[in-house]
Amino acid sequence: MIPVSDCQAYKQFGNAVTVNVSKAIAQSVKDTLKELGEWVDDNGV
Repeated sequence: MIPVSDCQAYKQFGNAVTVNVSKAIAQSVKDTLKELGEWVDDNGV
C-alpha cells in the first residue's frame, strides 16, 4: 500500500521515469515502426 493519495502516487511514479528511459523507449518504438514500414518522417516519407 502506498501511504499517499492516488493522485500523488501517480505523480511520483510519473516522475520516476527518467528522460533517458523515455528516449530509449521512443527510439525502440521508432526502430520497430521503421522495420514494419510504418514510420513516416517529418517530410511525409
